[in-house]
Amino acid sequence: MKKKYTIKEAASLFGMSPEALRFYEREGVFRPLRDEENGYRYFDKFTVFRLGNCKRLRSLNFSMQEINLSLKNDTLDSFIPKLKEKQKALAEKIDWDRKVEAFIAEYADTLVNIPAQLDTFRIETSPELLYLLHHEDDSFFSGAKIRTILPQWIDKMPLVRIFSLVPRSSLTDPEKGFIRQGGYAIRRADAESLAVPADTSLVKTIPSRSCIRTILAVENSGPSLSRRFDKALEYMAENSLVLDGDPWGFQLFVTYRRHNDPGGNTGEKEIGTVYYEYFLPIKKNNN
Repeated sequence: MKKKYTIKEAASLFGMSPEALRFYEREGVFRPLRDEENGYRYFDKFTVFRLGNCKRLRSLNFSMQEINLSLKNDTLDSFIPKLKEKQKALAEKIDWDRKVEAFIAEYADTLVNIPAQLDTFRIETSPELLYLLHHEDDSFFSGAKIRTILPQWIDKMPLVRIFSLVPRSSLTDPEKGFIRQGGYAIRRADAESLAVPADTSLVKTIPSRSCIRTILAVENSGPSLSRRFDKALEYMAENSLVLDGDPWGFQLFVTYRRHNDPGGNTGEKEIGTVYYEYFLPIKKNNN
């Protein structure tokens, strides 16, 4: 039977790196035995016992620094609140992971159906959204507020999604020119459960309402987004419907292609096709 392990053997036994063991040694969590002749470290029964406690705490999501401090300082009374904090953090992570799993399932289903639903139209009730605009055409919105709130929104991706909004006048009055605004959006129910910042003049609401839902594909070398709504407007006219608000949508998927300049040099990849899911608010045309 063995009475001691080498550092490599101990690290392998507990699924830890030799560097982690050296960290605990430097911090004084344990003191391996040393061979006086060759200077090698060895782990006896007591050191392996301490190492087992390090591994136990690590499995409870304590960081190496937290483990170091806990083994040096914690009493039963001081350790219990820390353990409950880990439980709370894990519960929040599980809840987040479940939300992401549900989103992925819905997102995958949407992508699978793109070929069949491209340029088709159906009337649906849209979800209620909160949205935050980040740019208009090629210009970004700036200011201290948006610099503060935008990272907090982006941190909640994928439930926060890349968002596009087209003012109704861009489609009903083409002479004014086409404008597309972009930013990020999240369903209100998700925003509330995730405590996404919403108490600012920058965050707007889109109510749940009757819309035409469609999938659009915008190709870099094809018709612009402004022309991609023509079929939807024709569908409205044929079904005695009129546009009753700003069309909005989510970016679903982007394909890229390699761009070659005339000299034959391969440059950065450029956008090939962007797929959007758009919702166009409607009402009956009573005229």
